[in-house]
Amino acid sequence: MPPIYPIIDDSMVPFGRLCETAEAIIGGGAEILQFRSKNLTPADLLAVSMELRRMTEDSKVLFIVNDRVDIALLSSADGVHLGQEDLPVAEARRLLGDERIIGLSTHSVKEAMEAGGLPVDYISFGPVYRTATKTDARSPRGLRELTTVRGQVGLPVVAIGGIRENNCRLVLEAGADSVAMISDILSEAGIREKLARLTGRSLS
Repeated sequence: MPPIYPIIDDSMVPFGRLCETAEAIIGGGAEILQFRSKNLTPADLLAVSMELRRMTEDSKVLFIVNDRVDIALLSSADGVHLGQEDLPVAEARRLLGDERIIGLSTHSVKEAMEAGGLPVDYISFGPVYRTATKTDARSPRGLRELTTVRGQVGLPVVAIGGIRENNCRLVLEAGADSVAMISDILSEAGIREKLARLTGRSLS
């Protein structure tokens, strides 16, 4: 799992700038990109996902669709990221097959340990810090609980929630394999430059 896991959330990026934002993230050296949408119609969600799939495939970047197994299939995404209330993992795996990636959100040590017995490729854990990205976000879990999860779960762990450029190193040192970043990337004027700093990529 790449150490930096950017997520494009359409609650923070206008519809007309979704692909432009993805281009900047990819240009900055991202190796994986997730698209999260709570606002688009199914038709628009599929259209954008198909374009993002084209862009990421050309750049050899993994493309993950949030929540929607159907959109992941129709857009030929590399995988899907599911929440606790989404389609059960076993059913998602049956539809997606063994080749595609499935990630699962977890918010406690118990959920993380339960995920270890499911056919998932990685888990996310959080929120590590307080976050304003999701209005229904749970209370912060903190670095100590993240370290506990790392010691209990054999799957790759993607930490999420309130992670910024100035604290991502602490999160990785606490045991995360990867850090999901949303607002700290999407609110930046120079997204490409921000990703280049995070990924260590030199810009020509």
